[in-house]
Amino acid sequence: MMMEQEQMEEIYEKDKNFIMITVTGYPPSWTKEQLLDSMLENLVGKSFVPCFIEFKPKVCRFLVIRCRPALLMIHFLGFAMRKEDVELEITVSTTTISIHKLEFAPRSVLRQRLAMKYDGGKRELDLSEFTLKFDISHFIYFPLNRICNQKEILRIESEVDWEFLTELNLSRNRITSLEGFNLEDTMPRLRILDLSHNYLDSIKPLLQCRQLPLIKLSLEGNPLCTDYTDPDRYLKVMKTIFSTLRELDGILIILKGEMPPVQKNYCLEDAKAVVEKFLEVYFPLLDQSSDDRSNMHSMYSKKAVLTITYRNKVRYDTKFKNARNLLIKSRVLLEGDYDIVYGAANIVKLLTKWPNLQHDPSTFTVDVILHNDSSTIFSINGILKLTAESLAEDETMLAFTRTLHLFTKNGAEYKIINEMLYWDEPTQEYSNRAFQQLSMLLYINMIVF
Repeated sequence: MMMEQEQMEEIYEKDKNFIMITVTGYPPSWTKEQLLDSMLENLVGKSFVPCFIEFKPKVCRFLVIRCRPALLMIHFLGFAMRKEDVELEITVSTTTISIHKLEFAPRSVLRQRLAMKYDGGKRELDLSEFTLKFDISHFIYFPLNRICNQKEILRIESEVDWEFLTELNLSRNRITSLEGFNLEDTMPRLRILDLSHNYLDSIKPLLQCRQLPLIKLSLEGNPLCTDYTDPDRYLKVMKTIFSTLRELDGILIILKGEMPPVQKNYCLEDAKAVVEKFLEVYFPLLDQSSDDRSNMHSMYSKKAVLTITYRNKVRYDTKFKNARNLLIKSRVLLEGDYDIVYGAANIVKLLTKWPNLQHDPSTFTVDVILHNDSSTIFSINGILKLTAESLAEDETMLAFTRTLHLFTKNGAEYKIINEMLYWDEPTQEYSNRAFQQLSMLLYINMIVF
């Protein structure tokens, strides 16, 4: 037996061939991650990187290389590891598979992963779900919740300039400790740190890096967040640890005497594609001549509803006389008139009665109210003018607010199911800023979210 161990130790000394590890004895309900994590818990402090993992309900096989201390620990444990009432049986086998034959070296792969996730220009590094994503975890398993892995990744020769790093994303890595990263010493210039959706259950790991000049910190999804039922208390604790903090979990921290920032447009990230496409298509169609607006029929659901309201001055002031057709089918609540336009055909028929219009997208303000798998609700404010047929005629300007409900059944084709339109008189300042572009830019380029 001693002879066999001595022979195996000699093989472990060689760093060119892979070693095969076979594991049995785990419950069928276990996942690959549960099994590998159980083994790594028994090999604390030892470098051990499983590669080419073949996981089945009763047996798991994988390759390792250049991990002599961990393999000797398996010998010391008697080729068995325990996790509560489960005992894992381990077999260690030699192979003829070399690094050159396989053209796969774990540390080279990790170096490539670091290079892919590093932006040297912005000094950003994204290590979220590092080797935990399904497409990579079968080839190499290097979880960053292991302290020894945290230390090892810093030692890998790579393009990452750790000392000058300003943004680091460590989200979704099951992290419970940051000890191995030693952030204060290795990344002293870190300004943005994302630790969301990890397993941090106390502020102790944060206290170990309290000297960092952080301005943004993300902790949502960690158990420690449930300890703070009072948001103000949560904010106060984090501000005490990181005095330079200006944003916590995506929420801006407003300092005393400071006005909150104002956004001209607000759009949820998931809704951008839908709203941008709508702006790109809808208003150019509406700006066509009245005879060509029949093309807008496809924009509306068969059961679409349109309601129109207006400021009284638009109805009675003579300077808006050219806009009277825009008030057809409008509702006047004070007079008991609750008119609506029902159905795509009737809505388009009404649009063809409107005068020729020209919208100025540089005046648009967009506010997305709701977005989910089936609906997108948003409002658009802006200015349009009624284009004159001759130079002798004045071009009337109007302010408008459209609130639209777009509905989809398949996530690909959206139609307007409800629209509320309000006509108003634009302020003088607002009117002076409108239509100052020498040429009309693309609608989509004029709206910056």
